[in-house]
Amino acid sequence: MNYFVLALYSILSGVGRYIEITPDDVTVIKEWNTITIIFILLNALIWLANFTVRARRLHDRNHSNWWILFYLIPVVGTIIIFITLILPSKQNTRWPVNQADI
Repeated sequence: MNYFVLALYSILSGVGRYIEITPDDVTVIKEWNTITIIFILLNALIWLANFTVRARRLHDRNHSNWWILFYLIPVVGTIIIFITLILPSKQNTRWPVNQADI
């Protein structure tokens, strides 16, 4: 859902005219304006929301937030985190409140 909001904003605002992603995955900002700044802020907020959801989910599985560093391993890290996040929660964790019980 979060990425849908970002994509919808991109389409409606025409942010593609101001930000270009080259074939070698380098983002080039052609022009700084209000639309570009809003896009960057929206992108940062969505990243933060996703980070906190992953952190809570890792705590539900009794893992530390350091597990998020698996994302630095191309492809394999993403698969490891994905599998970890879809497994069921554990009841007795290091943290006092299990987010799955709220």
